[in-house]
Amino acid sequence: MNNQARAGFLPVARDYGSVEEVIAGYCGIMKLRREDVVDSKSCTRAITRARHELFWLIRDLTVLSQAEIGAIFDRDQSSVLAGVRVTADRLALDMDYRTHVQSVRSYIVDNRIRQKAQVSDAASGLARRELCLRGADAAEAQHLAITMVGVAAILRSSELTDAEARMAAVQLIRTGGGQAHG
Repeated sequence: MNNQARAGFLPVARDYGSVEEVIAGYCGIMKLRREDVVDSKSCTRAITRARHELFWLIRDLTVLSQAEIGAIFDRDQSSVLAGVRVTADRLALDMDYRTHVQSVRSYIVDNRIRQKAQVSDAASGLARRELCLRGADAAEAQHLAITMVGVAAILRSSELTDAEARMAAVQLIRTGGGQAHG
């Protein structure tokens, strides 16, 4: 595994969060340890199948290349391609398996949506606290509320990576929503 992946500095997906969120979601629902699926060299049937499913899910839910996925698992790109193909072939032939993988995929996606909503709720709480601390007047309260709605919308956006969304939200807060404070 490369040092960047080991240190946890993994690329962020554009649609469904980071690869670490996909791995954590998969391991959580399957009741597997990350170390067994991602970091180990184990080739038992159960671990290999889980690893292949995870290759397929990461490929489906992130913008990572097969080479990048391979680096995370300390595998080469051809191993990832083979695992994705095995899973895709099985998905095409086995309706029960397709239902299983689709439910795991839905869990990961739904969990990401819940996490973004929690971030939005936290932003609203911060805005309320800020209003109380400032003793804000009605106009300032309205302006801050509008800014925080914008921040929440940015943080929920699936068009931006998490890092881009955080940077845009901070910029919006710093500029006061594009309006001068009075």
